[in-house]
Amino acid sequence: APPHNDQTTPLIVVLHGAGRNDQDIVNDLANPYGEHAGLIPSLIESGKATSNLLDNFCVLAPYSLGKPSFYNEPRGKLLDFCDWAVRNQGTEELPLQFDRNRVILFGFSDGATVAVELLTTRRFAAGVVCSYGYSGKELPSKAIERLSNLPLWVFHSQDDVIFDAQNSDRLVRQLRSVNQARDSTINFVRYSRYEHDPENLPPRVRGHSMGITASKSSELFDWLLDVTKYRRPDSAAGTNSSPEES
Repeated sequence: APPHNDQTTPLIVVLHGAGRNDQDIVNDLANPYGEHAGLIPSLIESGKATSNLLDNFCVLAPYSLGKPSFYNEPRGKLLDFCDWAVRNQGTEELPLQFDRNRVILFGFSDGATVAVELLTTRRFAAGVVCSYGYSGKELPSKAIERLSNLPLWVFHSQDDVIFDAQNSDRLVRQLRSVNQARDSTINFVRYSRYEHDPENLPPRVRGHSMGITASKSSELFDWLLDVTKYRRPDSAAGTNSSPEES
């Protein structure tokens, strides 16, 4: 959290990708050499996070302990985590403060797939979707409708060997279609689609790196500050609403 966090500070909730997830949460998520290395928590721990992230955002990162990924967690459990954070902010248990209307979901890989589902609750101010994994033909029309006019920045690399970039292509195409029908003057969806892996990961995970790329992006955090400054979600974090599952 920034040194002077208060109830105007935005909060980023980071949903990591698949892994063993069998260690202590700090030693795993914050480990710059661990299986979730390069995501926001490890960049903060290693002193490599961008200044506009450190100076302007609180960050919370749940951990799918003992499960391959958040895809195996009940969606309600993750919403309960957000509710817990809202209720307990500013206490000894959670000594930071944030704006419940500026809660942002950041998801990578399986975490991105789950993030999109959670975003359909309309409880979040914006979303960052990295290496999206849902491989179905299209999201249901009801889910897309509930994602309309929601600021989203999607990241994918064409050479992703884990999840095909077409997953994100379909998502962005659907989102832009429904948003254009509602308001053609505002660009709610940004899409960073790379031809080659900018992180140059080894062949077994080549291209599956967008969580790292986004976590390092100063431009992303400037954008999140801007799009959440005045916009408010339909139902703020800490209120009841159920996600549309893929």
